[in-house]
Amino acid sequence: PVMKELHQSLSGYLGRLGTMNGAGRAAALNHLSRSLLASLPGRLETLRRSLSAHRITRDNLSEDLVRRWVSPSGQYLLQIYPAQNIFQNKAMRRFVKQIRSVDKRVIGDPVIDVEASDTVVSAFTQAFTFSVVIITLFLLLVLKHKRDVGYILAPMFMAAIFTAGMTVLLDMPFNFANIIALPLLLGIGVDSGIHILHRVRTSMPEHNNILATSSARAIIVSAATTIGGIGSSNPGTRCGRWSGRARIGATLPSWRG
Repeated sequence: PVMKELHQSLSGYLGRLGTMNGAGRAAALNHLSRSLLASLPGRLETLRRSLSAHRITRDNLSEDLVRRWVSPSGQYLLQIYPAQNIFQNKAMRRFVKQIRSVDKRVIGDPVIDVEASDTVVSAFTQAFTFSVVIITLFLLLVLKHKRDVGYILAPMFMAAIFTAGMTVLLDMPFNFANIIALPLLLGIGVDSGIHILHRVRTSMPEHNNILATSSARAIIVSAATTIGGIGSSNPGTRCGRWSGRARIGATLPSWRG
């Protein structure tokens, strides 16, 4: 098919040339020559220079290139490449640990990714812990019956266990995008428990079926809206494995040659 299209294009081009006068034909051929061969002289010159390559030493390198790798004080910048695939988190952490055992000042994308992921996990742990403690203290202060605190928090912790189990069964582990939303969902879950408990304590229906009340229906609609809003906001917050983005290299900035 490709040869057939080429033949048709050439035939059409030759046909158009046959309908032109001498000046038009010359201009068309010159345009074709420039389109096909304009870059040829430069490419031939590049090929000629590459065939006359000579030994590269420190003395014949450009100053701009030298300044990238050697400081004015004579310190060399070393670039280190890993033996393993550091797009896997465990391999990347081993690589960073190994190079840090030589020099703590090592820097590069793998180091930045490891530090960033550790920061996110630490921040999430602090936020989740503070949220639980503050919510618990607040409920103890405002609720008349202290056992109601357990009634409110128990469904939330059961939901957390259920969520964690489903991530394993569905092979949808937490990543550094959706883990940040967990403290927010904690507050939403407590809010629903407070509304249900308030209805039980203040206005229980005659049939004693709390699930048939308007409060229960409102909570179901609110929870469904939250699920739909958070779940559709960003594909990255729903599922996916974290595979640290890293270039295969790190640098030691302070070794002397």
